[in-house]
Amino acid sequence: MELYRITLTKYASQLYAPAYPGRWNSKGVPVIYCSWSRSLASLENLVHRGEKVLSSLFSIMVIEIDDSLKTASIQSDSLDDEWSGSSADAYRYCQRLGDEWVKSSDSCLLQIPSVIIPEESNYMINVEHEDFKKVQLIRVEEFRFDKRMFS
Repeated sequence: MELYRITLTKYASQLYAPAYPGRWNSKGVPVIYCSWSRSLASLENLVHRGEKVLSSLFSIMVIEIDDSLKTASIQSDSLDDEWSGSSADAYRYCQRLGDEWVKSSDSCLLQIPSVIIPEESNYMINVEHEDFKKVQLIRVEEFRFDKRMFS
């Protein structure tokens, strides 16, 4: 399976988890977020970065996941009704679930619903899992956001 991560070009040369907090992980919990498609990855960047995407150089990291890797999954219909909100409580709720998954070390990959399109999936990669060695950055592609998105 191929997954996609859009990031600043200067960070695109290696699989790295800076351990910044996100919706599904607390500060200090190192995971890599990626999406099942380039288009969802671009929407995620637009939501989180806004018009800043027009002033920087971005690349798409194409990540290959070995077919033998076990994948855990969180489905949106199993979540609290407020999971997709922007409140601190919504983030803490999702972070607890993601942090518990990382600590369980049950799988290297977690499929999670996108807040933007809950029927589509993002993924978290646990970089501390023993199977992380089966996750490969296979290529980096240049990516430009279309300026018409903001006109």
